[in-house]
Amino acid sequence: MTASPGSSNANELNTRRSWIWALCGVYFFALAGVLVSTYLPRYFESIGISTAAIGVMYSARSLSQSAMNLSWATLADRFGAIRRIIQLQYALGLLALVCLPFTEIYPVIFAIIVIHGITAGCAVPLVDALTLREVGSARFGTLRAWGSAGFGLMALCASAAGLWASHAELAALAPWLMIATGLATLASASRFPAIDANIDRPSARDALRLLSRPVLLLVFPICALHWASQAPYNLFIVFLCEQRGLGAWAPGLAVALGVFAEIVAFANGARLLRAFRPYTLIVICVVVTALRWYGTGVFASAPAILALQLLHGLSFGAFFVAMMAILGHEIAPSVRATAQALLYFVVFGLGGALGNALSGLVLDHHGAATLFRWAGWWELGVFVIALAILPYVQRIARPTSATP
Repeated sequence: MTASPGSSNANELNTRRSWIWALCGVYFFALAGVLVSTYLPRYFESIGISTAAIGVMYSARSLSQSAMNLSWATLADRFGAIRRIIQLQYALGLLALVCLPFTEIYPVIFAIIVIHGITAGCAVPLVDALTLREVGSARFGTLRAWGSAGFGLMALCASAAGLWASHAELAALAPWLMIATGLATLASASRFPAIDANIDRPSARDALRLLSRPVLLLVFPICALHWASQAPYNLFIVFLCEQRGLGAWAPGLAVALGVFAEIVAFANGARLLRAFRPYTLIVICVVVTALRWYGTGVFASAPAILALQLLHGLSFGAFFVAMMAILGHEIAPSVRATAQALLYFVVFGLGGALGNALSGLVLDHHGAATLFRWAGWWELGVFVIALAILPYVQRIARPTSATP
């Protein structure tokens, strides 16, 4: 008996809806967990771990996560099992997290953070690739915004809780909230329809060719250096607010304002790219970020610090839009997922490791305000380099309208 066309269309529509809601849930809870993780360094300090050791731990996480990003992508490509790989990553990450509230031993905590990084921490690039596969680039931003919503809502909750709780009390909840968000993320991923599409997979040679593209060789390092300057904000914003004498509500509200600006930037990504070429937009984001970090380190008042975090729309939102546009212009569709894994490896992995290690050392010896001021000077140096190579990058880049 043959199914009717109407029945087939209804099944396809239901499957598509299942994908959309499952992906929205994964983004929402996974990024909510990322916000919670920003309180972990403060928790680790409260149990006797130095900020330098915290920086080293997160640097090791970034490096190992960078290597495993490519390994997970290769497994998913080779076996055509991206859905199952994502589910496995979140399951293994959750298993590591359940041990976190029950230990204060640094080597054990070090292992937990690294294991979580190389499992659940590597899932987002594959979730991005899966989203592009299932809903296409036109709706990608809409679904990705659910992650920003989860991040922002958790930040607002932290800010509200800070009206009654201290920084230390909020940080003490972080391990348990990490477990809760990890469980919710895994539950959402388990709702993926049991379908793995048959798609042409790039060869190892195709992936290696990406390393020889002149534009990527120039742009990726600039992006990595820019991302290194984000480490004080990503890891130590709680320390800054505490040392400035701001209430426990301040870090959550600062992050929530940044996420609001980030969502606005994502929503206006097409307009930004019509106004500026992608690399020019990156240069603008870098110089604005230099002002943001320096101002955050100089001003002590809550209104000034909070207002400066609205520049996160450029520091991350517009910056991410520009990076994705460069990949879209420069890379053929058949290897775009591999290019995305390489992007995460260089920018968020190597750049993150560098920033985490340096930030921990500076904070240990000079305090949070100095750390943010130095991040501003660092970013100014990145701007000088980026501006110097701008004419060459514009000359060798593919036209925006070109099809790879």
